[in-house]
Amino acid sequence: MFIRSTAESERFLNFNFQQMASNGKSGDNRRIGAVKERTQVFNPHNQKFVKRDSGTGRFMDMKSDGNKFKGVSNESKTKGGKNER
Repeated sequence: MFIRSTAESERFLNFNFQQMASNGKSGDNRRIGAVKERTQVFNPHNQKFVKRDSGTGRFMDMKSDGNKFKGVSNESKTKGGKNER
């Protein structure tokens, strides 16, 4: 590649050597933001958290250790058996 002027060389350097976007270190076991279309709710009968699909309302998974799912939003508390909206 032949560079003709200083301005052209500056454009070439800025274009080819810009820092790329990154999501942080791989393997750091964290997420930026919550998982979309999923919520979790606490089941008081068995003292465990259950993950639910927000679109269909079906239950997807249950934690075996009783801790919360990482990166999944909590559902709002209910009044009178119906979700507040």
